[in-house]
Amino acid sequence: MRFVVAFDGSEPSQRALKQAITLGKAAGAELEVVTVIEEPPVSGFVQWAGLNPDYVREMLEQNARQAQQTSQTL
Repeated sequence: MRFVVAFDGSEPSQRALKQAITLGKAAGAELEVVTVIEEPPVSGFVQWAGLNPDYVREMLEQNARQAQQTSQTL
């Protein structure tokens, strides 16, 4: 059995992950944590706002890595 949990670092996702850990242990299940980021269109607003598209991408990836690290501490 395997449980898949979406995790973005928010308080609701932290509660969901903690619950999945508890249920997974009780059921002897494998737990898979998934983080998804949606990349905004960099050609439109990002450039209009004077932001560097590469910087925006890096910040999104950094947020995803941080969420992943947080999930590993729960």
